[in-house]
Amino acid sequence: MIVDDLWCVLRSTNMDHRSFGWNDEVNLAAADPALAAKLTANFDEDLGKSHRETLQEWESRSYWIPVWNG
Repeated sequence: MIVDDLWCVLRSTNMDHRSFGWNDEVNLAAADPALAAKLTANFDEDLGKSHRETLQEWESRSYWIPVWNG
């Protein structure tokens, strides 16, 4: 999560009660504009390589896709 191009939170924690109370998970919070800029650039690069999938594409996917991807 990046807030105001300054605050960065990197985490393995899900935003739920079990993750906060029971699971051993890690969060890193930093107030660093350079880190925020790098993370934003990484996200934008990933977004540029992505494909928006429609509901119709999702519903017509092969049965084996969920099985194959685990």
